Amino acid sequence: MTLGQRVFLILVIVLFFTTAVAFAISRAIFLPQFDRLDHDYLHHRIERVLAALAAEQNRISASTADWAYWSDTYEFIQGSYPEYVNENLSPETFQGLQLNLMLFYDAQGRLAFARAVDLASLTESPITPSLAEQIGSVRYRLSPSDPLSEVQGIVLTEAGAILVSARYVLHSDRSGPSGGVYIAGRWLDATEWDRIAAWSGQNFNVWTLRDNLPAEVSQILTGVKDTSQPHVHLAPSPAPLVPPAELWAYLPLNDLWGEPALVLKIVHPRDVYLQGVTSLRTLGFLLLILEILLGGVILVYLQTRYGRRLNRLMNDVEAMRREGDLNRRLEVTGSDELATLASTINNLAKDLAVAQFSLQESNRSLQQSLAITQTSLERLNVLRQIDQTIASDIRLRDKLVTILNLIRDALHVGGVALLPGPHGSLALPAPVLSEGFPLPHVPWLYHLPSAWLEATITQRRVQVIQREDLLSLSHLADLNPHWLALAPLQARDHDYGMMLVLVSRQDKSPEPDDEWCTFLQSLALQTAIALENAQLLLTTEGLNAELKAAIEATLLGWSRALELRDRETQGHSERVVRLSLALGRRLGLQGQALDDLRYGALLHDIGKIGIPDSILLKPGPLTPEEWAIMRQHPQTAYDLLKDIPFLRRAVEILYAHHERWEGSGYPRGLKGEEIPLGARIFAVVDVWDALTSERPYRPAWPPQQARAYLQEQAGVLFDPQVVAVFLSLLDEELPPEEQPTVTTPA
Repeated sequence: MTLGQRVFLILVIVLFFTTAVAFAISRAIFLPQFDRLDHDYLHHRIERVLAALAAEQNRISASTADWAYWSDTYEFIQGSYPEYVNENLSPETFQGLQLNLMLFYDAQGRLAFARAVDLASLTESPITPSLAEQIGSVRYRLSPSDPLSEVQGIVLTEAGAILVSARYVLHSDRSGPSGGVYIAGRWLDATEWDRIAAWSGQNFNVWTLRDNLPAEVSQILTGVKDTSQPHVHLAPSPAPLVPPAELWAYLPLNDLWGEPALVLKIVHPRDVYLQGVTSLRTLGFLLLILEILLGGVILVYLQTRYGRRLNRLMNDVEAMRREGDLNRRLEVTGSDELATLASTINNLAKDLAVAQFSLQESNRSLQQSLAITQTSLERLNVLRQIDQTIASDIRLRDKLVTILNLIRDALHVGGVALLPGPHGSLALPAPVLSEGFPLPHVPWLYHLPSAWLEATITQRRVQVIQREDLLSLSHLADLNPHWLALAPLQARDHDYGMMLVLVSRQDKSPEPDDEWCTFLQSLALQTAIALENAQLLLTTEGLNAELKAAIEATLLGWSRALELRDRETQGHSERVVRLSLALGRRLGLQGQALDDLRYGALLHDIGKIGIPDSILLKPGPLTPEEWAIMRQHPQTAYDLLKDIPFLRRAVEILYAHHERWEGSGYPRGLKGEEIPLGARIFAVVDVWDALTSERPYRPAWPPQQARAYLQEQAGVLFDPQVVAVFLSLLDEELPPEEQPTVTTPA
């Protein structure tokens, strides 16, 4: 699409848009005003109808006051004026008062007299008791404390709606006390509504709630919550896009009790609104014609004033693009926006030539920055890999070899070595650890000039030794050295030696500038951390070994002290410990679980320190009371050792080693796998050693007899799986330290 076509399209869109906006604004401003005028006229109609209805109510109220405040009426209700009816209540009286109904109630609330008259025929109409009760119930709304009070309004009865007024019957001077109640009423029939329509000058429809209401009226009443206001609705539209021609107002009329009784419908033609719509449509059409004419004039002017010049400018720019000549200049004519555009394009072409050169320079700088960034990322990755290697659980030598290879690859050097400092290093796994150096040259690395080493340690920074200083080291000549660097291995003010980096002439390592030396120092620091961790690990392992040896010596001392007291079990603890550990390994125990088994086996009888010698050393059988005391030794052992942290798991073994598989053991009566595995292992070994050892009260059992006993009690006293593994262990060829030995006490 050409620029001219776009301008034409834009003009068309703008013109139609402005016309539409003007028309919409006009509708938004004027149509609501027209609609409000129609609503105001409708409300005026409603007010006139309500005013006519109120006037009729006031007329009835005034008539009621005349008759209620009349001494003749008072005497009639009191029963002292029987001629009152014939003299005053003839049909002609009802016609003159325009009333259909009169009710008289005495002071006791009894109906004294009632008469209804058809005003059209001047004949008396019957009054049913239910009708009299419905209308007469309004007397209960009179105020007992105010003799001049009045009740007036609509009552909806079985015979239809009626306007009523009720007052207390008083003397003519309005003095009391009240002689009763007088009620007068006018039926709201077709004749009455015609009179109200004539007075108000309005036409309307009316329905009572007892009638069969039209669907539209029922729908309105269903959704009405506020019955004090008219509800205005638009009449149905006669056709699509044609506005409704009428406004329909529905006004509920409440009875004396505040409940809806009647519904008035008043129709108002929307003459003002419809005339406004017609006027706005005419205005919109005129605006559209005017803007079409204006758009044509603008289009002709733009084409004449700017179109030809713009085409020439476009052709010149296309020629500049096609030729690629940034030195070509456009013709500048006039002083308007097109001339400014041509000058701007000329300046832009000049700036582009300069920018092209700057862009080339920026590309070169960017390539250099990317190379530096790539190098930094590679170095960070190397440091990360070294950190991961330090955190791994491989041997120290393997860690250092991995680290040295990472450093060789990162620095692009021929060889890297770790050397002890002048005072040696406790952490290095070898006098010289290197990667990339031929084996014959490795020992010579240890004999570098001491001045280089001392300077590296004391100055705590990287030392670079150039080629001219390396020529004096003949043993390195075969490596064709270009330069050599030494970096201290220091962490937390501790010296762990130094790192040596040798660069030969064929290596691709860059020259050792400040950045390279800083990176080497970082690599050395990471390596020093690995050595420091190794040193700490060695120290910690040594302390742990010493602590464990001290613990085992202490426990062994306790065990031997018990054996000195109970000579019958001398050597028993060492034997059951060896057999228990061998059986535990066969059942998959390892590490801390084996240590717990060892401690439990050593201390299994420590609870016997609470058993009196008279029971513990008694040569004959124990009495039931003595057995009860003897069986307390697992509980005594548990109470004695439970608060020692490193024996917490071992205590479970000595606490449960007298429990039995079927639950007959003591002290807790555990059964099956409720018994800890260590206790089940020890129970089998303990019984085996006891049966195969001599005691003063019986000889040692032969091994076959003891095996038969264990097999017999498997699943009864002992865990059957533990028994099976133990018997297979006895059948195999065990190492000497695991061989069961039987020692006869001296």
